[in-house]
Amino acid sequence: MRCFLLLLFISYISFANPLDDAIQKFEKEYRSYSYVMKVNDGMVLRYYYATPGYVRMDIIEPYKGVTLVYDPNMDKVFVRPFKSMKNLILELSPDNPIVKSSKGHRMDESDVLTLLRTVKELEGNGKMLTEDRGSSYYIDVRGRGGVAVRKVITRFTLLLDKESLFPRYAASYNREGQLIEEVFFEDILINTGFSKDIFILR
Repeated sequence: MRCFLLLLFISYISFANPLDDAIQKFEKEYRSYSYVMKVNDGMVLRYYYATPGYVRMDIIEPYKGVTLVYDPNMDKVFVRPFKSMKNLILELSPDNPIVKSSKGHRMDESDVLTLLRTVKELEGNGKMLTEDRGSSYYIDVRGRGGVAVRKVITRFTLLLDKESLFPRYAASYNREGQLIEEVFFEDILINTGFSKDIFILR
Protein backbone atom coordinates (compact mmCIF):
# COMPACT_ATOMS: atom_id res chain seq x y z
CA MET A 1 0.00 0.00 0.00
CA ARG A 2 2.79 2.42 0.92
CA CYS A 3 4.61 1.57 -2.32
CA PHE A 4 1.44 2.26 -4.33
CA LEU A 5 0.92 5.62 -2.65
CA LEU A 6 4.55 6.56 -3.24
CA LEU A 7 4.30 5.70 -6.94
CA LEU A 8 1.05 7.66 -7.18
CA PHE A 9 2.69 10.67 -5.52
CA ILE A 10 5.72 10.49 -7.84
CA SER A 11 3.41 10.21 -10.86
CA TYR A 12 1.45 13.24 -9.68
CA ILE A 13 4.60 15.31 -9.18
CA SER A 14 5.88 14.42 -12.65
CA PHE A 15 2.95 16.10 -14.36
CA ALA A 16 1.63 18.34 -11.57
CA ASN A 17 2.09 21.44 -13.70
CA PRO A 18 3.17 20.64 -17.27
CA LEU A 19 2.15 24.18 -18.19
CA ASP A 20 5.08 25.56 -16.19
CA ASP A 21 7.38 22.94 -17.72
CA ALA A 22 6.20 23.90 -21.23
CA ILE A 23 6.82 27.61 -20.62
CA GLN A 24 10.32 26.87 -19.32
CA LYS A 25 11.07 24.65 -22.33
CA PHE A 26 10.01 27.34 -24.80
CA GLU A 27 11.99 30.00 -22.94
CA LYS A 28 15.21 27.99 -22.69
CA GLU A 29 15.29 25.43 -25.50
CA TYR A 30 13.12 26.31 -28.47
CA ARG A 31 14.77 28.77 -30.85
CA SER A 32 12.61 28.02 -33.88
CA TYR A 33 9.62 25.94 -34.90
CA SER A 34 6.97 25.57 -37.56
CA TYR A 35 3.63 23.81 -37.81
CA VAL A 36 0.39 23.65 -39.76
CA MET A 37 -2.38 25.49 -37.93
CA LYS A 38 -6.01 24.53 -38.50
CA VAL A 39 -8.58 26.89 -36.98
CA ASN A 40 -12.29 26.22 -36.49
CA ASP A 41 -13.18 29.24 -38.67
CA GLY A 42 -11.71 27.45 -41.72
CA MET A 43 -8.28 29.07 -41.69
CA VAL A 44 -5.37 26.76 -42.50
CA LEU A 45 -1.79 28.02 -42.63
CA ARG A 46 1.84 27.04 -42.25
CA TYR A 47 3.32 29.01 -39.34
CA TYR A 48 7.05 29.71 -38.81
CA TYR A 49 8.67 31.26 -35.73
CA ALA A 50 12.28 32.12 -34.86
CA THR A 51 13.69 34.06 -31.92
CA PRO A 52 13.64 36.89 -31.06
CA GLY A 53 10.14 37.15 -32.58
CA TYR A 54 10.22 36.58 -36.33
CA VAL A 55 6.95 35.21 -37.68
CA ARG A 56 5.89 33.98 -41.11
CA MET A 57 2.45 32.76 -42.13
CA ASP A 58 1.78 31.08 -45.47
CA ILE A 59 -1.98 30.90 -45.95
CA ILE A 60 -3.28 27.60 -47.32
CA GLU A 61 -7.02 28.19 -46.84
CA PRO A 62 -9.08 30.21 -47.64
CA TYR A 63 -6.68 32.72 -49.25
CA LYS A 64 -4.09 30.41 -50.76
CA GLY A 65 -0.88 32.15 -51.78
CA VAL A 66 -1.03 35.02 -49.26
CA THR A 67 2.15 35.37 -47.19
CA LEU A 68 2.65 37.53 -44.10
CA VAL A 69 5.95 38.21 -42.32
CA TYR A 70 6.49 40.02 -39.03
CA ASP A 71 9.90 41.63 -38.46
CA PRO A 72 10.44 42.39 -34.74
CA ASN A 73 13.33 44.77 -35.48
CA MET A 74 11.12 47.00 -37.60
CA ASP A 75 7.87 46.17 -35.77
CA LYS A 76 6.21 45.82 -39.17
CA VAL A 77 4.13 43.21 -40.97
CA PHE A 78 4.96 42.67 -44.63
CA VAL A 79 2.23 41.16 -46.77
CA ARG A 80 2.48 39.62 -50.22
CA PRO A 81 -1.20 39.25 -51.22
CA PHE A 82 -0.55 37.40 -54.49
CA LYS A 83 2.07 34.69 -54.98
CA SER A 84 2.22 35.51 -58.68
CA MET A 85 3.03 39.19 -57.98
CA LYS A 86 6.20 38.95 -55.89
CA ASN A 87 6.99 42.66 -56.15
CA LEU A 88 3.67 43.69 -54.62
CA ILE A 89 4.43 43.85 -50.89
CA LEU A 90 2.43 45.85 -48.34
CA GLU A 91 4.03 47.25 -45.19
CA LEU A 92 1.63 47.50 -42.25
CA SER A 93 1.53 47.98 -38.48
CA PRO A 94 0.86 44.74 -36.51
CA ASP A 95 -2.19 46.53 -35.08
CA ASN A 96 -3.69 47.06 -38.55
CA PRO A 97 -7.06 45.21 -38.80
CA ILE A 98 -6.02 43.85 -42.20
CA VAL A 99 -3.35 41.64 -40.64
CA LYS A 100 -5.22 40.66 -37.47
CA SER A 101 -7.01 37.33 -37.24
CA SER A 102 -10.80 37.11 -37.19
CA LYS A 103 -10.53 36.97 -33.37
CA GLY A 104 -8.31 40.05 -33.21
CA HIS A 105 -4.96 38.29 -32.66
CA ARG A 106 -1.83 40.23 -33.69
CA MET A 107 1.08 38.59 -35.50
CA ASP A 108 3.57 39.86 -32.92
CA GLU A 109 1.56 38.04 -30.22
CA SER A 110 0.87 34.85 -32.16
CA ASP A 111 3.73 32.62 -30.97
CA VAL A 112 3.18 29.56 -28.78
CA LEU A 113 5.03 30.99 -25.77
CA THR A 114 2.64 33.96 -25.70
CA LEU A 115 -0.27 31.50 -25.74
CA LEU A 116 1.18 29.51 -22.85
CA ARG A 117 1.86 32.65 -20.83
CA THR A 118 -1.71 33.81 -21.40
CA VAL A 119 -3.02 30.48 -20.11
CA LYS A 120 -0.68 30.84 -17.12
CA GLU A 121 -2.05 34.33 -16.47
CA LEU A 122 -5.56 32.90 -16.29
CA GLU A 123 -4.36 30.11 -13.98
CA GLY A 124 -3.01 32.78 -11.62
CA ASN A 125 -6.57 34.02 -11.19
CA GLY A 126 -8.35 30.68 -11.30
CA LYS A 127 -7.82 26.94 -11.11
CA MET A 128 -6.25 24.29 -13.31
CA LEU A 129 -7.14 20.65 -13.89
CA THR A 130 -4.40 18.40 -15.32
CA GLU A 131 -4.84 14.87 -16.65
CA ASP A 132 -2.30 12.38 -17.99
CA ARG A 133 -3.75 11.06 -21.25
CA GLY A 134 -1.01 8.70 -22.31
CA SER A 135 1.00 10.53 -24.97
CA SER A 136 -0.26 13.96 -23.92
CA TYR A 137 -1.28 16.13 -20.98
CA TYR A 138 -4.78 17.59 -20.92
CA ILE A 139 -5.02 20.99 -19.23
CA ASP A 140 -8.23 22.84 -18.33
CA VAL A 141 -7.81 26.33 -16.86
CA ARG A 142 -10.80 28.41 -15.68
CA GLY A 143 -10.82 31.94 -14.33
CA ARG A 144 -12.21 32.44 -10.85
CA GLY A 145 -15.43 34.44 -10.60
CA GLY A 146 -15.54 35.26 -14.30
CA VAL A 147 -11.98 36.61 -14.43
CA ALA A 148 -10.96 36.98 -18.09
CA VAL A 149 -7.73 37.42 -20.04
CA ARG A 150 -7.62 39.24 -23.37
CA LYS A 151 -10.90 40.80 -22.22
CA VAL A 152 -13.16 37.82 -22.98
CA ILE A 153 -11.38 34.49 -22.37
CA THR A 154 -12.40 32.80 -19.10
CA ARG A 155 -11.39 29.24 -19.94
CA PHE A 156 -8.63 27.48 -21.88
CA THR A 157 -8.23 23.81 -22.71
CA LEU A 158 -4.93 22.45 -24.05
CA LEU A 159 -3.38 19.19 -25.13
CA LEU A 160 0.40 19.21 -24.69
CA ASP A 161 2.55 16.51 -26.25
CA LYS A 162 4.13 14.67 -23.33
CA GLU A 163 7.62 14.51 -24.86
CA SER A 164 7.99 17.96 -26.47
CA LEU A 165 5.35 19.83 -24.39
CA PHE A 166 4.32 21.47 -27.68
CA PRO A 167 0.56 22.09 -27.98
CA ARG A 168 -1.40 19.72 -30.19
CA TYR A 169 -4.71 21.44 -29.50
CA ALA A 170 -5.93 24.64 -27.88
CA ALA A 171 -9.38 26.08 -27.31
CA SER A 172 -10.70 29.21 -25.61
CA TYR A 173 -14.14 30.02 -24.18
CA ASN A 174 -16.03 33.11 -23.03
CA ARG A 175 -18.01 33.79 -19.84
CA GLU A 176 -21.09 32.08 -21.28
CA GLY A 177 -19.08 28.93 -21.91
CA GLN A 178 -19.21 29.43 -25.67
CA LEU A 179 -16.28 28.38 -27.82
CA ILE A 180 -14.28 31.39 -29.05
CA GLU A 181 -11.55 29.62 -30.98
CA GLU A 182 -10.32 26.09 -31.54
CA VAL A 183 -6.86 25.39 -32.99
CA PHE A 184 -5.19 22.15 -34.08
CA PHE A 185 -1.37 22.01 -34.41
CA GLU A 186 -0.07 19.52 -36.99
CA ASP A 187 3.19 18.65 -38.80
CA ILE A 188 5.25 20.24 -35.99
CA LEU A 189 8.98 20.84 -36.57
CA ILE A 190 11.15 22.12 -33.70
CA ASN A 191 14.65 23.64 -33.86
CA THR A 192 15.15 22.49 -37.43
CA GLY A 193 17.45 25.44 -38.17
CA PHE A 194 15.59 26.87 -41.15
CA SER A 195 17.18 29.98 -42.62
CA LYS A 196 15.98 33.36 -41.39
CA ASP A 197 15.90 34.35 -45.06
CA ILE A 198 12.36 32.97 -45.08
CA PHE A 199 11.39 36.04 -43.04
CA ILE A 200 12.39 38.31 -45.92
CA LEU A 201 9.86 38.69 -48.72
CA ARG A 202 11.43 39.07 -52.13
